[in-house]
Amino acid sequence: MLSQLLQLFLAYEHDAKVKLVILEGSGKAFSVGGDIVEITRHLYKGDWRLGLKTTLKAYKLLYLIATYSKPQLSILNGIAMGQGAAIFLPSRFRIATENSMFSMLETALGVVPETGASAYFLSRLPGFLGEYLALTGTCPVKWS
Repeated sequence: MLSQLLQLFLAYEHDAKVKLVILEGSGKAFSVGGDIVEITRHLYKGDWRLGLKTTLKAYKLLYLIATYSKPQLSILNGIAMGQGAAIFLPSRFRIATENSMFSMLETALGVVPETGASAYFLSRLPGFLGEYLALTGTCPVKWS
């Protein structure tokens, strides 16, 4: 999914017919389909290449979204986990409904939540809530 989104964003940026890009989750999740369990299995076996490849794609996409030349809207009406949350956050325009929840399950696997979440989102939460979420992997958090 990361590769597909990256290709679409690059294509739409130079397409004069596209005036606005809207991202929304399918069903109840805002997800990019990253399989953190599969990446973790590879890491425990000493194979870091899949994790590196996935992280590089994610950072390229996050940078593209954050610096996109056209208006881009992300709509969250359910759970956003891991990279799904990271992709939602740098959007120029964001809508989160009363059903929105964020989760960083990667912390429960011993992985640092770093595809945008810790550097951007968690550091802006009040008090020590960001640190708490990053260190504990508490899931899910529903904002009221």
